[in-house]
Amino acid sequence: MFRNPIIWVGCLLLLLCGCSVNRAAALRPESSINFQLTEHNSAVSESRQPVQPYGQITFADALALALQNNPGLAAAIIEIHSAEARTIQTANRPNPEIDLEFENFGGSGSLRGTDGIETTIALSQQILLSDKRRKQMDVTAFESDLAAWDAERIRLDLYAEVHNAFNRLLITQADIDAKTELLKLSESLLETTRQRVAAGKVSPAEASRAEIVLAQNAIALKKAEQLRESARKRLAATWGSRDAHLSRVTGNIDIEFTLPPEDTLQNQLSNNPDLRRFAAEMAHRKAEIAVADAKVIPDPTVSGGVRHMNESGDIAFVVGLSLPLPIADRNQGNREAARLNLAKSEKEFEAAKLALATELSEAYNAFGATRSEISALREQIIPQAEKAYVSIRDGYLQGRFDFLDVLDAQRTLFESRDRYLHALRELHETAVRIERLIARKIH
Repeated sequence: MFRNPIIWVGCLLLLLCGCSVNRAAALRPESSINFQLTEHNSAVSESRQPVQPYGQITFADALALALQNNPGLAAAIIEIHSAEARTIQTANRPNPEIDLEFENFGGSGSLRGTDGIETTIALSQQILLSDKRRKQMDVTAFESDLAAWDAERIRLDLYAEVHNAFNRLLITQADIDAKTELLKLSESLLETTRQRVAAGKVSPAEASRAEIVLAQNAIALKKAEQLRESARKRLAATWGSRDAHLSRVTGNIDIEFTLPPEDTLQNQLSNNPDLRRFAAEMAHRKAEIAVADAKVIPDPTVSGGVRHMNESGDIAFVVGLSLPLPIADRNQGNREAARLNLAKSEKEFEAAKLALATELSEAYNAFGATRSEISALREQIIPQAEKAYVSIRDGYLQGRFDFLDVLDAQRTLFESRDRYLHALRELHETAVRIERLIARKIH
């Protein structure tokens, strides 16, 4: 006899639960940053083994490896899915509750035993008013969008990290080539000096000086090789590997390129994900305000069921309604905090725009200064140093210059070449820094 009334009450409560809701419009990154990168696979395998490339690799190879295997980026992708799962959870309606109640038994007199027992079975359901469920879904959905923007920032940071690590390795390779050449020149100079000592043309002390210079240059080469190994490991770390088995990276660090005007670059700051993320953050803050305001309206709980009187065998319906009374707690503090959080985000957005614009201006000026230095080294200083070194070295063989003159000319030449390599590194790192700011490839 209970079946039909219970089904009727259950259907009524399900109808009271409300209709389906849709989330707010997404404010996610439309696509990967415009570097024409390989798209990262969002499916993360826990059993993935570190990649160990061998032989020579290009920058495109290194970047693809990092995007596919970097653990930091993989963690950010997982966080997106975690936020999406929280959104799914928020979409669920409150579960109904079933109440079973027994009354009027085990007492005294006519209520002794179970003859007068009354049994009530009822379902209760909380009804969310003021569109609370949809508004809470908006909050968690925008949190998912924020996670997507955080992943985009990590992807862009990874691009910059790979680019700088790759360029450092290119520089160390060029530095080893230069120091290897210097060591060969030192060996040749030592042999020449020994011949001149044997011929009685110079003091034996000059041979000792040449041996010292040779030893110093051998140490410098060894140090450069150690720096190359460190640069290899730094690059390999970007794709999650502790070891670097690659033999060499291939690329041209000595390339000429220019920047667009500073005003053009400043206008492109709007592409920066650190700034674009604020649109989702503002929407998230506004959604939090909507939730806080909605909680002012209390949510009633309705119940309905049937009661059976054992003594008479009669059945009756029971209905109930409970409603919290917002007398003391009207969610005032949370409402004010939500509005202050929005104001805070607005100020942070203004501060971020100013900071990024300032950083871009500094990077632009640094690029110009370094580019001027590179031009001077390439076109004037290094050619003149090479000419002076050849002239003094030949003059030394003819007895017109002494040994210290040769060493000084050699030192000037290779210090100029060394400074040229460091300037190239600074130039490319500054360019990568600008690319990170505008989220666009410029070289």
